[in-house]
Amino acid sequence: MTTFPSLSVSLSSNGSSGAQGAADDVQAGQARTRDAAHAFGTMVGALMRSPRHRKFKLQDLESAIIPALLLGQYVVAHAPVPDRPGETVPVAALWWAMVSVDVDKRLSRATSFPLTLSRDEWRSGDIPWIVDAAGHPANLHPLVDEVSRHALNGVQPRLPPAAFT
Repeated sequence: MTTFPSLSVSLSSNGSSGAQGAADDVQAGQARTRDAAHAFGTMVGALMRSPRHRKFKLQDLESAIIPALLLGQYVVAHAPVPDRPGETVPVAALWWAMVSVDVDKRLSRATSFPLTLSRDEWRSGDIPWIVDAAGHPANLHPLVDEVSRHALNGVQPRLPPAAFT
C-alpha cells in the first residue's frame, strides 16, 4: 500500500472572527498538528528499518525530513503486519525536492548521499530530485514510479549517486 498524504502544518486564520472563529482556528491547528505528528512518526518508522538512517540524530531528522513533510514532498510504503489483519507498518520512504537549474547543477556534481539542501532550495524550481530514500531497493523503485506518475505528472525525478544502495 502506498500513501500520498497531503500535509499542511501552518496555522493561519480562516477568515472567521470572534471567540468562535478563534476556537475554529485552534481546532484546525490541532488537526494539522496531529497530521504532521502522524506523518513524522510514519517517516521515522520507515527510517528505523534502514541501517544508515537508524543512526540519525534529532537534528539530522530536522534537516533531512521536516522540509519534505512541510511541503508534502514525500511518500511512504506500507506492508501488512503478519498475523495482524488490517495492520500495516512503514517499510520504505523517499522524499524529493523541486530545485532550480543552479541547484540541479550542484546536486548533479554531488558525490555523497543523502543530499543536503537549504530551506530555500527545497522548492526553488521545477526539477525534481530524490533527496533521500530509506528501505529495500525492491520497495523503493516502485515508490519512484508512483512519485513520478502521481506527484510529478509523469516527470522522472533525478536520483543521486548510491540512492538505493
